[in-house]
Amino acid sequence: MEPTVRYYNSGDFDLVCSLEQGKKGSPYAAAVFARQAGELFPDTFLVLEEGGLVRGYAVAGIVHAKPGEAWIIRMRIADNCQGRGLGRRLTSGLIARLSNKGVNKIFLTVSPDNIPAVRLYASAGFFENAFEPRYFGAGEDRLVMMLTL
Repeated sequence: MEPTVRYYNSGDFDLVCSLEQGKKGSPYAAAVFARQAGELFPDTFLVLEEGGLVRGYAVAGIVHAKPGEAWIIRMRIADNCQGRGLGRRLTSGLIARLSNKGVNKIFLTVSPDNIPAVRLYASAGFFENAFEPRYFGAGEDRLVMMLTL
C-alpha cells in the first residue's frame, strides 16, 4: 500500500506513543506528549500511515505572536522504515499544510550529529539559521534551521 499523510486521530495514540517512547524513553512522557499534541495542534499533527500502521508522525505549532511563523516541534519515523523517503513525504505534507495556513517561515531544531535528518531538511529547502550550543542543556547542541516559503 502507498504511504499516506493524514491528520492524527485518537486511534493513532498507541502507535504514536510507541514511536515517541522509542527504545529508551518514558512511556508516561510519550503519552503526555501525544495526548497534549493531539489537543493543542489538531491541524498540524500529521501521521504517515502505511499498510494500516503509523510509520511516522510530525507536529508543528504556529507562533501565536507571529502567525506567519511556525516551528516543527517533533518528527519521528519508525527505525525500520527510515531511508525509504517517508520522512520526505511527511515533511512535504507538513510544509503544505502550514503554507495553507498562511505560514511563510518554518523553523526547527536538529542535532548537528543527526546527518540524515539535516540532509532531509536541507533537501526540503531548510537552511542553517543558527548554531545553538547547549540548546537543551549540556551536550545538547542544536542547529536551528529555517525554511522561507
